[in-house]
Amino acid sequence: MPKITSINNFLSQTVYHDGNKYCINIVDLSPQKQRGQTCKLYALSTAINAMSIKLQLPKPLNVRGHSSGESSIRKIAKERYGSVVGEVYSPVTLRFLAKDLGYSKTSIYSPRTFDDYNHTIITSLSILETPIVFFDVCNQGEPIQANGEREHAVVICGYFYNLQKELCYLFTQWGEFYWANSIDIFRSSIQLQEHRTPESFYKFSGEWVDHTMLQSLPKAMIEKGFEDYRKARATHPIEGSCRNKILVVHNPFIKENRNSFWNSYRKETNEEFGKMFAHDVKRYTQNT
Repeated sequence: MPKITSINNFLSQTVYHDGNKYCINIVDLSPQKQRGQTCKLYALSTAINAMSIKLQLPKPLNVRGHSSGESSIRKIAKERYGSVVGEVYSPVTLRFLAKDLGYSKTSIYSPRTFDDYNHTIITSLSILETPIVFFDVCNQGEPIQANGEREHAVVICGYFYNLQKELCYLFTQWGEFYWANSIDIFRSSIQLQEHRTPESFYKFSGEWVDHTMLQSLPKAMIEKGFEDYRKARATHPIEGSCRNKILVVHNPFIKENRNSFWNSYRKETNEEFGKMFAHDVKRYTQNT
């Protein structure tokens, strides 16, 4: 199971170790519990909150307001970018939302290869940024290949090697920490829809659900009927899709132009990744 319920069990049963040392790179952040069709908004909020804490900046807006008149990330997404219930289909929209929240320096990457994908994520983590990635997700929180029907967003907050010495990522979703093999995340990401099919949303007992969640509702609730219905808007081709994308929110106070650095990929061998662990990550020690 990818959900981390015990750090000790996770380290001893999943993470590769050399002698009695576990080597793992983690960026400190707090997961947020998701409510409704808002995974991408919560991913953006989680990444921005982590940055605001690190830089000692004011707390950003919540994803949802506590009252109808209170401003929130979801409200901005609905009023300015055409979201109907909090859904977002493009990293470009998330970039505009980040700018609205005071974080104008963001990058959207579309790595060409698996090695480039990993290099982008690990380089970002090494300077305490928390990249947002996109993939299809199953009910257990694992990346799957579902032709974009279960498109999802998570915040990467660390990486490690498993006992088979395969590169894996730590990420947050649904208010918890999870992990998955990097190749599974990448394969799921590259098969997302190039142009997302707009979803239909139904409101039951005050909560919005999509067609996938609709199947898991109690029969009695479905027979009673839905309270409201909304159809998401189709994205414009210029907005792009989440397919094979990585969104990174940068430190807003960094002035230098890093475009050439961030867009130049290089391929790294397992040995080179090992060196990155040795020099760039925090080390956690536990007796075996």
